[in-house]
This record gives sequence, C-alpha cells and structure tokens, in this order.
Amino acid sequence: MKREIAQVITFQRNQLYDEIWSVPILQLAKQYGLSDVGLAKICTKMKIPRPPRGYWAKRSYGQPTTRPILRPAPADTPTEITVDRDAKQLSKANDKRRVHKPDLMTERQRVRRLKIALRDMEIARRTRVYVEAMKRLSNADAPEQAEWLDWVARYANHIDPTVDYKMDTPLKSNPNAKVLYKFTAQGFVDD
Repeated sequence: MKREIAQVITFQRNQLYDEIWSVPILQLAKQYGLSDVGLAKICTKMKIPRPPRGYWAKRSYGQPTTRPILRPAPADTPTEITVDRDAKQLSKANDKRRVHKPDLMTERQRVRRLKIALRDMEIARRTRVYVEAMKRLSNADAPEQAEWLDWVARYANHIDPTVDYKMDTPLKSNPNAKVLYKFTAQGFVDD
C-alpha cells in the first residue's frame, strides 16, 4: 500500500522510535518520501537509537534481537521535528546545488586535465630518454629494433601535450585504412 507523500511531515519522538524498530529504515524513508540518510539524521537529532547493522537479517532468521529502550530526551533534544517539503523550498535547494556544482566540477576538470598533461609530458620525456639509450646499443640498427624505436619516438611525440603531432594508426579490421588520432588532455580523439 503506497502512502500519499505529504508536503509537511511532523515526526513525534515516541512514534518515530516505534516505526524505526518495526520497519527497516530504507522502507520507512520511502514511505515518507525522504532518503534513508535524511531519516537517520532526524533520528540522531532526536536521540532515537536505530537498529544496528544485521538486525533485520537476524530477525528474519528468527535469531534473538534486542531493542534498547527509548530514554527520556535531554533538555536540548527536540521531541518533535517538522519537515516542510514545500515545492518552492525544494526547487530553491535544487537551484543552489546547480549554481555551485558546475563551478566546482569545472575546477576539478581543470585540475584533472593539468595532472594528465603533466603525467603525459613526464612519460614523453622518459620515453625519449629510453629511445636515446636504446640507440646506443649494438643491435639498434637491426630492422625490428629500428622499427620499434621509430614507433616509440613517434609515440612520445604523440602523448607530449607540448607537441602538435598526429599519429596515424592502421585499423585492425582494415590494415590499409588509417585513422588519425591527436592528443588531448582527456585522452585520444578521432580526427
């Protein structure tokens, strides 16, 4: 049976205590149109003990469970909490979230892009050092080794964000067709 979700919900301490111990918090929160975290915060404010983890599993298997008594509320603890779910208030809270999150995400994206660029720049530098060291070996002129070192040098140019370089790569499905890729801070982008 689906309960009609009210715009204004008033929680009484004793009644909420009984409900919390009779139904899992996730189900109870859905009945009120709240999140389980929100309902748990209300219980914390009202100093209502909640069932511990595993309580409902033990109860479903018939194992003995204990329910602590509801102690009298301290002087600074509310015995009644009203949650106003007015549409204006909900839309206002949603608008506040929308204003702050894009700025935060943009800053995070900028930091992420910088970290990727710096990491790739360091990899490119180390790759070039590797190529130079490998060219000093006696087998550097061997066809397989020369081809490998040529590819490694092109790859270093490809991942280095300071170099404007496009690497052509043959497709596995059609070796004659080539796809051009260019480096971006987010990864590889088809041209």
